[in-house]
Amino acid sequence: MEQININDKLYTVRLSWKALKRFCAATGLKLSQLNDLGPEHYEELLYQGIVTANPGCTLRKDEIENWLDQDITRLTLVAEIIQQQFTPQDRAGNQPPVSS
Repeated sequence: MEQININDKLYTVRLSWKALKRFCAATGLKLSQLNDLGPEHYEELLYQGIVTANPGCTLRKDEIENWLDQDITRLTLVAEIIQQQFTPQDRAGNQPPVSS
């Protein structure tokens, strides 16, 4: 699981089943559409991945929006976290080797 620092607080980000279901409910997307996500979805996906992975989390969506607004290149970091969590892993938790 990845961790991200927002406003000097470290949060675990885990795109779990619960996080994905909540993301779909919030956006109106279906699970089958997750391969078509773009930057416009990152804020909500990050939010759901944080609040479901950190019980008692009080982070608000506008705090994520402000954090992203302070440095737009943070979208790249969020995209990398999403990509890593959507990459299949073997049973030992290792990502498969990249083929050339």
